[in-house]
Amino acid sequence: MNTAHWDCVKEMRHNSWEYVYLLQNHDIPLRTNLETVKILKIFNGSNDVEFGPLSRQQMFRFDTASVFTFEGLKLFKNESLNTKQILKVARGSVQAAFSRKAINFMLEEMNIDNLFVALDRGTKMVDEAFAATLQTSPSIALPGGCSRECIDRHDKHTPHMGRKVVWQDEHFQESCKSGQVRHGLCVFGIEDLPSIVKYPETYINKMTPDFDYLVFSCIAEKVFQRAQKAQVKVDLKAYEEHIKKHRPC
Repeated sequence: MNTAHWDCVKEMRHNSWEYVYLLQNHDIPLRTNLETVKILKIFNGSNDVEFGPLSRQQMFRFDTASVFTFEGLKLFKNESLNTKQILKVARGSVQAAFSRKAINFMLEEMNIDNLFVALDRGTKMVDEAFAATLQTSPSIALPGGCSRECIDRHDKHTPHMGRKVVWQDEHFQESCKSGQVRHGLCVFGIEDLPSIVKYPETYINKMTPDFDYLVFSCIAEKVFQRAQKAQVKVDLKAYEEHIKKHRPC
């Protein structure tokens, strides 16, 4: 997943854009392009990345003692920056939104492919470490990134606003009316439509046409109609509050 995303980023680097979303299959847009632009203006250069600590079991997936030093990774193109400091790994969602400044920094200053190779030595969910690790490393100082304080001092998970998911937890029955599950996540159906239209997130996962084409079609039609009328029906205050609450981390 990481290398596929990166190949796409390199292909579009000379196009005109200010943010890029890294998405997966079954990520369905809830916002028009106009709404998305207004949302990203609120971020004002900050990246929208979910991150949190690794569990003890997940820590064993990464050979941090040898491979995950800046020197071992040859992380920067400027060799003087490749010290013996260990790159601390974080975990989050594969889906993320990076600013152009962040992407340009990765392309021009870093050897990102080396990080992919090192992460791929893990066994499972290694693609979930890429965005979160870059976003939270103070030594990398990624434009639009933030510190690891929420992880290191508070062992805290920090959400993002890019994608809505419903996990199979104790609230699952009330949050996932379809009752359909895939990989521990709700597969939304037409029963969930009243809730879906109220979510502030930019994308939603999972919604698959082969399970319930009707809800997929309804959401697509709603987004299309708003786009045609240049309407903005999104709670921008939710994004402002999100930035205010989580950006200090």
